[in-house]
Amino acid sequence: MTGKKCWMWIRAELPADAEPKGSEDVVVQDLIIHTDNVCFHKQKYYSASAKKNLSGGIAERVRRAIWSWIKTLIVTMYFGMGTSEPKIREFFGEHGCADLGG
Repeated sequence: MTGKKCWMWIRAELPADAEPKGSEDVVVQDLIIHTDNVCFHKQKYYSASAKKNLSGGIAERVRRAIWSWIKTLIVTMYFGMGTSEPKIREFFGEHGCADLGG
């Protein structure tokens, strides 16, 4: 559970003789789809013997993991839900992920 909100009746909507009798919790599930841009600070090194610069590959590993999730969603949308390719592209474009790599 990510949060709690309080639902209050507007007094004018209640019968005149209505009396408070406590409260109850009701859980409502929502699905929120949004982009999450994360900046990774990669360490950089220089190897004199190899005569080249080296940098950490964590961003590429994360990119592959996220792309794997996106591919799974695309396959589910296309085969499982019968969504057309243009509509899948539209969906991702509307949620800030327009470049699906062709």
